[in-house]
Amino acid sequence: MRTIAKRMAVLCAITLAALIACSTPGVKEAPGTYLNPAAIDVSAVLPAPPADGSLAGLADLETVRMVQSWRTPDQIAWAKKTDGEDPFHYNAVVGSWFTAKNLPGCAKFFMQVLHDARKVSNRVKDLHKRPRPPKRDERVTPSLPIPKSLSYPSGHSTRTFTIAYVIAELFPDKRTAVVDFAHRDAWARIIAGVHYPTDDVGGRLLAGAVFSELNKSAKFRATLDECRAEIAAYRKRAGVR
Repeated sequence: MRTIAKRMAVLCAITLAALIACSTPGVKEAPGTYLNPAAIDVSAVLPAPPADGSLAGLADLETVRMVQSWRTPDQIAWAKKTDGEDPFHYNAVVGSWFTAKNLPGCAKFFMQVLHDARKVSNRVKDLHKRPRPPKRDERVTPSLPIPKSLSYPSGHSTRTFTIAYVIAELFPDKRTAVVDFAHRDAWARIIAGVHYPTDDVGGRLLAGAVFSELNKSAKFRATLDECRAEIAAYRKRAGVR
């Protein structure tokens, strides 16, 4: 009985230590695949969101409500389609051959980049703690399930633009079209009523910082080159220009 009690005491102590580590400010977050989220000075990159009740804050909310009142079934369908954050939906710009099946190495690479971008945006969300539009105004009726995460900046926008910048590196001749597609993708979150416009813009600003930090990683640049090689090999094999 004493042995069991002693083991239980040790287990409780370990559990308590883990809980304290998770909740104590200053505890270092584990780095991602290609970057450490703490390496980005978010205060230099991203201003605070508009305060509730301020002119900018009221305009933000009014935009969400007006977009909601005019949204069409096609726009709702678009918001639902982009909700899954599939990097390969950029095949609408790149070409129908641009798929995870054809490019498994690139698919893995994109998922790693998305994971890193998510770690950064979640860290920033915790700093500002901005509720989603439907949580602030019951007149906002979202067309998507309300994510459990906070609103500012948009993690969807952060990831969408980060991936867009990566894909633009792979297809520099399509850079403008890829980034334009990312804007349309990110705006779908305002159409859906789950983000404010400033959440979207904040996510885009943060994505720029994420991409800049990614490029400092030799591992990221090497994997990007591997992805280029995989694309070139497939295009040659399949006769795709």
